Amino acid sequence: MADGTRELTFEDLLVLKRIDADTVVERFSSKINASFFEAANLLGKLKLKGYVDIEASPGLSKVWLTEGGKTIMNVVESRAAEETDNLDLTVLRAISGGSNSAPSISKTLNLRHSDLAFHLYRLLAHDLIDYTMHTSKAGWEVTIAMTEAGFNKLNSAPAPVQVEEQAEQKPAAMAGAFMNIFKPRQPAKEAKRDAGPGRAPAIAEALAPALEPAAQSKPLTAEELKRKIIREKKDTALRKWVNLAGLVLLLLLLASIVYLYLKSQS
Repeated sequence: MADGTRELTFEDLLVLKRIDADTVVERFSSKINASFFEAANLLGKLKLKGYVDIEASPGLSKVWLTEGGKTIMNVVESRAAEETDNLDLTVLRAISGGSNSAPSISKTLNLRHSDLAFHLYRLLAHDLIDYTMHTSKAGWEVTIAMTEAGFNKLNSAPAPVQVEEQAEQKPAAMAGAFMNIFKPRQPAKEAKRDAGPGRAPAIAEALAPALEPAAQSKPLTAEELKRKIIREKKDTALRKWVNLAGLVLLLLLLASIVYLYLKSQS
């Protein structure tokens, strides 16, 4: 139990749940399987956290929930009625892995005791876990175990995603895809030769540009790449103008033929 703080714990909830209208300090130990001094100590800590109040008297010391204690139990019961979520399953996996107490689960998952308390209480409400209260050398403690329903729930749930493996594989896959972009295509002549007799090369193979000389296969510097891009842009623009000029000449030729034909008919 996280004794040194005012943080809510799963053990706090189990103790608060057992406080009713007839609760007194002197008889509370039997409700939580603890000694009188352990029970009084637990109730004193809950009083410091503001969840219970205690009537100090020479006779029986009455215990009751404060407004803060009633509010927290109402919230806990409301959330316990909700369906289990992924974090609940993660807590179950921690329990199945050997963490059998709230402090050990909190340490395994690096989860705050207050957050864990809500999830453990929900698992308890859904009969996915059970617990025992007992006294050990370390004092009063709660041991948590999975129920049969908890094992069935865990076995039927999807396996957790291996984020670390994906994180390692993703850069390699991206690097491979990046290299494929710059992978040189097979020259048209070689593609036709590799196609074999009786098989025409595919359109993509026939249109594939020939490889540049071997000297150009080495990585280009930034300046060389810049000049190459400018040269290719000029070549593309020149081809457009040549094509346009050829189209104009063709149209003029057709117009001349039509004109001569009409003139010969007149």
